[in-house]
Amino acid sequence: MLARASVVARLDAGNDRTGADLVLTDNGAGTRVKFVLSEAALPLVGGVRDYSPSLPNGLTVTFGDGPVTLSRDDVAAVAAMAEADSQTIYATRTGQAVDRVEALALSKGGATFIYLAKTDGAGLSAFRLEADGTLAPVTQVGDRNSLYSSGITSLAHVSVEGQDFVITASATEHGVSSFRVGGKGGLSAAASVGAAEALPVGGPQALEVVSAGGRQYVILASAQSSSLTVLTVDGTGALTPVSQVMDDLTTRFAGASILESFSFGGRAFVLAGGSDDGLSLFTLLDDGRLMHLETVMDTTESSLSNITDIAVRVVGAEVQLFVLSGAEAGMSQFTLSPGALGDVLMGTHGDEALTGGIGNDILFDGAGQDVMAGGAGADTFVLTGDGESEKITDFEAGKDRLDLSDWGMIRDISAITLTPRAAGAILRYGDESVVLKSADGGPITGAQLTTGDILNVTRISLATDSLDGAPKLRGSTSGDRIVGGARDQELQGYRGDDILTGGGGADTLHGGTGTDIADYSTSPAGVRASLSRPAGNTGDAAGDRYIEIEGLSGSDHADTLIGDENANTLEGGDGRDRLEGGGGGDLLRGGAGHDRLLGQGGNDTLHGDGGRDRIAGAAGSDLAYGGGGRDRLRGGGGGDTLFGEAGQDKIRAGRGRDSIDGGDGDDRLYGGGGRDRLTGGAGDDLLVGGAGADTFIFDDFTRAETDTIKAFDDGADMIRLTDGPGAFTALEISEVTVGSSPFVQVTYAGHTILVGGVSQAELDTADFTFA
Repeated sequence: MLARASVVARLDAGNDRTGADLVLTDNGAGTRVKFVLSEAALPLVGGVRDYSPSLPNGLTVTFGDGPVTLSRDDVAAVAAMAEADSQTIYATRTGQAVDRVEALALSKGGATFIYLAKTDGAGLSAFRLEADGTLAPVTQVGDRNSLYSSGITSLAHVSVEGQDFVITASATEHGVSSFRVGGKGGLSAAASVGAAEALPVGGPQALEVVSAGGRQYVILASAQSSSLTVLTVDGTGALTPVSQVMDDLTTRFAGASILESFSFGGRAFVLAGGSDDGLSLFTLLDDGRLMHLETVMDTTESSLSNITDIAVRVVGAEVQLFVLSGAEAGMSQFTLSPGALGDVLMGTHGDEALTGGIGNDILFDGAGQDVMAGGAGADTFVLTGDGESEKITDFEAGKDRLDLSDWGMIRDISAITLTPRAAGAILRYGDESVVLKSADGGPITGAQLTTGDILNVTRISLATDSLDGAPKLRGSTSGDRIVGGARDQELQGYRGDDILTGGGGADTLHGGTGTDIADYSTSPAGVRASLSRPAGNTGDAAGDRYIEIEGLSGSDHADTLIGDENANTLEGGDGRDRLEGGGGGDLLRGGAGHDRLLGQGGNDTLHGDGGRDRIAGAAGSDLAYGGGGRDRLRGGGGGDTLFGEAGQDKIRAGRGRDSIDGGDGDDRLYGGGGRDRLTGGAGDDLLVGGAGADTFIFDDFTRAETDTIKAFDDGADMIRLTDGPGAFTALEISEVTVGSSPFVQVTYAGHTILVGGVSQAELDTADFTFA
């Protein structure tokens, strides 16, 4: 169709991708070609004009590291496009990398603003386009440590909640930044995310803004990581990664550097290309997930080697794709047939039946035991990692495909256990399974399925980031922290010890294997969250559903956290909390505030932490710590160990054989029904034995302190001095009266123990042990 275009040639398809014109601008060759498009036909050349770098009407502006001369025609073309993503132009039209400039136009308040960034420099500059075609400087934003604005390779414009933002992609610093656009076109830094924040991208090259499900997404193509990353932008400019895919053997966007998007038939589509001689087509779903639809590889009849630009035009009922190669002559044209597009069916949290139509449908099962039928067409069944068994009733091997990436870290079909059946097969991975019933009624064998038949594309976990807004957020095989937003969402941790923060909305929190926590620490008010009876949840926990969740973390307010029959971890946080462990060996932490901790069944560990806490064990042998403050601790039916720690504590043993320790402070310790051990610790402590033979332990002999034992049972109870003289003869023993009550006074090194219920004559060496 045309001679080989230079690597700097670009295709301009118009703002809305409709119309009959396509313009190829080649700074390297110094030409500009206009093509006239028509349905079901090759494009016709509508005109060729000189586009040499002589610049008789050059426009000199100062930005970056000095003055730059731009073509007025280039600036006018940028202003006319006013696209959501930038165009690449060149200073003095040289086509040289050192002169590359990314240019973006934005209309605001009746004015047009042009944003310019030198790829071989740093920073971003804003100009106002004047009536005479000149550019008046507005503001300039330099690079700094918190920004990704050096080596900018692409710009994008997104508007959220009435606020405009300019997004930058940095190839040298490996990240993206957002800048708030003021009423007069000025810029101020808003947010950044990139490699420094653990976003797994390298060498970002292109940005594209795509709308799906009433939401705007920013898609980032990165060459070094061969990845496509989907992000959202909120009203503050915060950039949140939602999903990421990487090139694999089924796709052709290695060295990803080119993106193009379009909408057709109510669906959003994304084209990606790079350096591995091909082009991959995706659809962007409402939740921000990219689904791979098709990949075209380079042949002798096409020019797809080292793709340098892509353009899309909707011509009549056709979607026409045009591709330029940096290594081959010609411009390749492809046509997308809309008749093949099917439905996207999204399951929810219950047991459902999903049925496709005659097109190429995408069916998401959602949580629960679902039954799916694709109908005619090449359908894709996307299965949720929910530990349930799913069923597909009309699977056509070699035509239909599965996407099992949500099941875990599956990279090859060899990870799947396939069991053929008379009329299909069963596929298993861990606790996940799907029953395939073949459309022809015959068996499905391993030889009929490849890795490409069970994995749509290689997906990368972004679980270390705050993934606000997507309906479904996924973790990895390691311990992840996954943060949702205000919508109803599903968070899946998979393997490892995960922390799942659903935020507002009725969320499904699926921990997977490991010890997983449903986290409400960011809740603006107290919550009631129960693993055993979530129907009674309130606050941010209202409507939440728990699957394989072992723990709860409360807010900084007054929370009620309730476990289930398993071993749970409950953390109250700040505020006056109530924690109930339930069955199982639980770990309860009250945090700051005056908390109430109830161990209930199982061998529990309870920490009151700060505040005046009330802690009670139940069945089982519990371990409890009061922490700082005036705490109240009570044992249960097992052999409990209770520590008051700092503060003036009151501790009561339970019915079992308990060990209670007051710690620092003036404590009151009461034995229970078993053979208990009571340790006063530092301070003036009161120790009262209960039924059973109790042992009163003294391990702190502070001068001028007085401990008191009441109701000492001579012949049954014992006094143990663990840090004392080591001999009965070293003790000073006498009878005294305190108030109106008689006591035996035992003194050592200025420390006094008053023993009630016994006379001096009865208290002898048999009542003491030294260790």
